Amino acid sequence: MNILQLHMPSRPLRLAWSCAGLLATAGAALAGPISSAGPGPLPAMPLRATPVVAAQAPDNVVTTGVPFSYLNIVGAVFQGRNDGVGFNTGKPGCVYTTAGNARLTFKAVLPDGALVKYVRIFYYDTSGSDMTVWLTDYDGAGNNNDLAMVSSSGNGGFGTALSADLNYTVNHYANALALVATPSVLDSTQQLCGVRIAYYDPLDIDTIFKNGFD
Repeated sequence: MNILQLHMPSRPLRLAWSCAGLLATAGAALAGPISSAGPGPLPAMPLRATPVVAAQAPDNVVTTGVPFSYLNIVGAVFQGRNDGVGFNTGKPGCVYTTAGNARLTFKAVLPDGALVKYVRIFYYDTSGSDMTVWLTDYDGAGNNNDLAMVSSSGNGGFGTALSADLNYTVNHYANALALVATPSVLDSTQQLCGVRIAYYDPLDIDTIFKNGFD
């Protein structure tokens, strides 16, 4: 019996395909909380500022011989989770709440089968309290599970904070993923500037386990 074997493309080939797709698209165009529980127009995207906060270990340290992949989301695309949530853009790339229950959300689109390791937030905070960001999954039947929680710290302006290690495997068939930010003030003294999720690409996971990673 002949068995047809299908091989997934290598990462360089996938990147080449992605670049080709982006070029084709461009051508066509020219033509303190207990949990995360608790719409508005998409804010205009401000110009990107020079990064003020350098990335910190451990979410940029290679310990398995395979580098992390990243999903990096600018804060300015987050929207109010409920009607009545007022929000506005502040520092370049950042967003803050002005009214309502102060919950902002945005989708987390990761490859099916990816192994999520860390969630890092970037923020601007001169307030006297902290902001919390959650990575949460939803099963479509009214149930949700908070996978990671990371909070701002201090009141010195720009900063960054890192979650604990997750080891969460993405399963799009069973769950949808979203980020939920819960600022504790309703003014520009506390702003979400970005969220970066570190994960292992599904095509790299076999290599990681072959090298003895558990």
